[in-house]
Amino acid sequence: MKKIFYFLFLKILFSCNEKDENLDLKYEVINELISENGKYHQMVKGDLGIIDSTNYFVINHNFSVLDENDWKFFSHSLRKTDPNIKIVIEPDDSIVLQSDSIFSKKDIEYIKQQVDENKEFKIDKNKISSPEKFISQNELEQILKHWRNYKGKQYVNFSIPLFNLKKDKCIIKAESCGINPLGCGGSVTVLQKKNGKWVELRNIYNWVN
Repeated sequence: MKKIFYFLFLKILFSCNEKDENLDLKYEVINELISENGKYHQMVKGDLGIIDSTNYFVINHNFSVLDENDWKFFSHSLRKTDPNIKIVIEPDDSIVLQSDSIFSKKDIEYIKQQVDENKEFKIDKNKISSPEKFISQNELEQILKHWRNYKGKQYVNFSIPLFNLKKDKCIIKAESCGINPLGCGGSVTVLQKKNGKWVELRNIYNWVN
């Protein structure tokens, strides 16, 4: 019996100390996206004379991944189909990956594994390179309940980046929304790291509502 308890104790201990092997890369991508967001708002302000800025940033986990064996069950709800990637509306916000020149079958399995791991992710504001206002999903929900009190306010919602095995590509969902007036636009994008920067490899899907 003592051996069993000792084994369980070690298992818990090591699981608590497991390091997220993609943690630094996640913040690298998030910081670049925040920087690009700031450059865009400066451009809008400078070129168009519009005072336009982001008030809040949110990290969410509502990005599910299916593989090419799963998508046929949801084919009735496909919003867009291309030879490689499909977007599924129901049962939830999902992306269907097929093995191709971008992602191998092993990449897809690795990406699906990260979806579960990312549920434990909590933003560390000390790792954000600029002093941005990050709020939780619960805080955002409370703001949206009282949206009339937030005239002119906006937020940007990021999914947590999902990486391939070589760590040189990732998928991310980004959404920019007005609170009052209400309205959102966003995209699902594959980024690739080139010369130390994460650049767009393929834009999978865009939406406005």
